[in-house]
Amino acid sequence: MYHYYLAHPSSIGPHLMAWQQSDNGKALVDPNGADSATDGDLDIAYALLADKIWGSSGEWIPAPANFLENENDGVYEYNSCRVPWRISTDALVGKNADAKKYAETVNAFFVKETDGKPKNIMAGYTPDGRAVADWDDLCFTAPLMLSAAAVGDTKWHDTIRKEVLDIGVDSYFGNTIAMLCLITDDGGAAGAMILYKVYREGENYFLSYQDLTYDQRPQSMVIRISEQDYREIMAQDYESMLQIMQDPNHHEWSECEFGLELTYSDGSQKKAVSGRTPSVMKKLRDLKEKYSAYA
Repeated sequence: MYHYYLAHPSSIGPHLMAWQQSDNGKALVDPNGADSATDGDLDIAYALLADKIWGSSGEWIPAPANFLENENDGVYEYNSCRVPWRISTDALVGKNADAKKYAETVNAFFVKETDGKPKNIMAGYTPDGRAVADWDDLCFTAPLMLSAAAVGDTKWHDTIRKEVLDIGVDSYFGNTIAMLCLITDDGGAAGAMILYKVYREGENYFLSYQDLTYDQRPQSMVIRISEQDYREIMAQDYESMLQIMQDPNHHEWSECEFGLELTYSDGSQKKAVSGRTPSVMKKLRDLKEKYSAYA
C-alpha cells in the first residue's frame, strides 16, 4: 500500500495521494487529474497505523456484540446474508475459481443443514454453523439459489427457486434481494438478448445461437447436436410448459421475462424476449458450451 501511495502523489502536496486510478491496459494512471480526497488519505493513514501497531498477520475473528449495530454483529445475519448472492454471481458471470469454491462450501453446508428443505434455512447463523433464529426469511433463502447454480446443484437450485417464487410478497428487503437474484439466475438483462433455437432438418439436429448484445452486429452460430440431446431438450421444454399450464398459480412461479430493445450504431434495432423456463434455458446454455468445445 505504501509503495502504491508513493507511485500516485497528489498535485496538491507530496504527502497526499491522487484520488483515482484506472488501468489503461498498459499502466495504472490518474485519469481525472491528481487531486486528492481526504477520506482516501485518511483510510491509508489508519491502515498503516493499524499495521504498525498490530501487524498484518492476525486471524479473522467474529466482531464483538454491538460493534456496528446489535448483539449479532459477529454472526451471519441481515447484512452478510447478501454475500452468497454477490460471490456466487462472480462465479456464474465472471467464472472466478475462488468464488466457485466459496459457493461449494456454502451450498454443501445448507444442503446438509436443512435436509434439502428451504423452509429450514434460518435467518442467521454463527460462524461455526449454529442457527441464531428459529424462522426463515426470503433475504437468506434467495441468495442460496445462486450458490446452487454456481456449483451445478440443479435439484437444490430448482427447489429453492420454487420456494422463492411461492413466498410472494415478503418485505422490501427480502423482495428486492430475491428480484436481483432471480434476474441473475435468468441470465441478467443480457440474457434476454441471447436467443436459442433447437430444430431438425431431415436426419440432422441443430442448436442455433444468436447473441444480440454486441454493439455493431449480432454474433451467431449454428451447432449440430445429437438426436438424443435434441429429444431431451424438446421433452424438457414440453414438461416445463405442462407444469406451468397445469398449476393454477403458474403466474407466481413461471420464469422472469425480459423484453429489451437494442439500437445499433447504424440505426437498426433488435428486439428480444426470453421465452423459456429457467431449467430449459440452462439446458440450452449447457448444450452450447458442450458443443462449442468441439467447434
